[in-house]
Amino acid sequence: MGRVLVVGVSCIDYVAAFASYPAADSKNRATSTTIAAGGNACNAAAGAARMGNKVALVTQLYNDPHGAAVRGELLSDRVDLSMSFQREGTTAMSYIVLDEREKTRTIFHSPAAPEADLADRIDADAAGNFGAQYLLLDGRHAAAAATVARACLARSPDMHVSLDCERHDREGLSSLLDVASIAVCTTEFVLYRAAALHGMEVPLGSALPVVLLAANHPRLQTIIVTLGSQGGLLCQRTPDASGLAAWAGDMVWASQCLDHVTNKVK
Repeated sequence: MGRVLVVGVSCIDYVAAFASYPAADSKNRATSTTIAAGGNACNAAAGAARMGNKVALVTQLYNDPHGAAVRGELLSDRVDLSMSFQREGTTAMSYIVLDEREKTRTIFHSPAAPEADLADRIDADAAGNFGAQYLLLDGRHAAAAATVARACLARSPDMHVSLDCERHDREGLSSLLDVASIAVCTTEFVLYRAAALHGMEVPLGSALPVVLLAANHPRLQTIIVTLGSQGGLLCQRTPDASGLAAWAGDMVWASQCLDHVTNKVK
């Protein structure tokens, strides 16, 4: 399998499932509860390691009980934490309510304290020397992520760099899009960026918003737009073409999007 480097956040998740979403001022019994390590980067690192890849994670860990639990889970999955950092403070927590009837999930997040700034602590040489074939950035710690990306691309200019694009207002995301070859975006992110960059409102029923996004970030080769229960829109740049003709897009199910990304790791 491959070597995967992941940069981003880790937290602790409290997950409670209910037959239906609780009404205000009501008492409800959960059908199941789980406490586990979470956060986009943490989940991606654990998942990639369980697939048999050699995985390293760059994240901020805290020395409270929740931080110890997150660290323990990652180590049990054989995720390399030698490039992560530990400090005093309180681990971020997400409270996740699952609605079994509507098949939805609602997240309430409590950020870490103090919030981490890894920009001045990254060992660029260690990141480059890890020899990653695939770099995954979850959009957080943007300055640190950019440093890691530059170090990895200096060693392997053609390596795959995947970027999570959830919120359009996340600081530093534009600079990370400049180094990404794969962007996994929410609908809200793509529509907002297309409108902000080009001064127009565009429908998501075609590849047009994707093209408008990609025009400003020429390294992008694949853009995946998540569409909830409808699956996703997977668009790829085709060689020797320009404008709309440069992109082929298809509505696909989430499993196909996952297969596409995981095949890049192999």
